Amino acid sequence: MAFTRRVAALAGAGVTVAVALGFWATGTEPETSGVGAEGTRATVVRVVDGDTVDMRLASGAVERVRILGIDTPEVVDPRRPAQCFGAEASARLKSLLPPGRSTRLVGDPTQDARDQYGRRLAHVFLDGATGTVEDGTNVGRALIEGGFARHYVYQRTPTVHGREYASAQATARAGGAGLWSAATCDGRTTPVR
Repeated sequence: MAFTRRVAALAGAGVTVAVALGFWATGTEPETSGVGAEGTRATVVRVVDGDTVDMRLASGAVERVRILGIDTPEVVDPRRPAQCFGAEASARLKSLLPPGRSTRLVGDPTQDARDQYGRRLAHVFLDGATGTVEDGTNVGRALIEGGFARHYVYQRTPTVHGREYASAQATARAGGAGLWSAATCDGRTTPVR
């Protein structure tokens, strides 16, 4: 009986690993995300800073969304001065997500649905409704690739996009993109004095 339970547990773990490996190999989200491949459609109301956006849901409700898996230099924290490259990160997110832009918010099975401040936690993708080349873009990855954001792992648990984000950051850092440039922050985003 104990052997049977161990085999069942190992089989369950194998399925979980197979789903995760399938995601990393294909770059698509596993169906176990809890919100489906489509996610929740939302329209941009305003960009708060480089990793936070106010979104209008189909219900009409406006929610503050914190983009999962990234961290950008602070610009709006009233307790401390702006950090190096914070204004540039906010400007880049505003260019990707202007008011009225249609998006998809996709949850992550490895993360909580909300943070300690009540913000919805989600991966943000540009919606395919406009037919432009940017449709389907993973906004978090785009910010990391341009050196506007760092890959962020909360409590040692990477998101389902963790490997691709880490790879994108390594490339941005090696190329001196954005905040990684010696001409800007050289990777240090301490407050601007």
